[in-house]
Amino acid sequence: MSVRVLYALIFVLFASETAQSQQSEPPKVTVVQAGVNRLYEDLEYLVVNLGEDKNAWDNILKPTLDVFLPGLDVEAPIRYDIILDPSQDAEKYRPSFPVPAQEQKNFLIKNLKPLGIAY
Repeated sequence: MSVRVLYALIFVLFASETAQSQQSEPPKVTVVQAGVNRLYEDLEYLVVNLGEDKNAWDNILKPTLDVFLPGLDVEAPIRYDIILDPSQDAEKYRPSFPVPAQEQKNFLIKNLKPLGIAY
């Protein structure tokens, strides 16, 4: 993640005021990552280049993240909503991962079912 993106995120979170909306949807901040491949590049840079721990990336972090990839479109953007309404206790975060229609069965069988998530 570039420094400009980080500064922009900080500015949006702390410098802007949230206007009261007449809609029923709670206030939220939406963060979009360019895709799983870009996320991997960013994480690898943090762990290997800045943290100087290539072993941790190759043997721990990357294999752990790979478990959650079956069925996902690794090139499509990932969206993550952060719900700011304190009355919304049940839902504070809303991730949105891209699953192409032709990969939905693969995603359900190889990704959700082993985690015990019923579909």
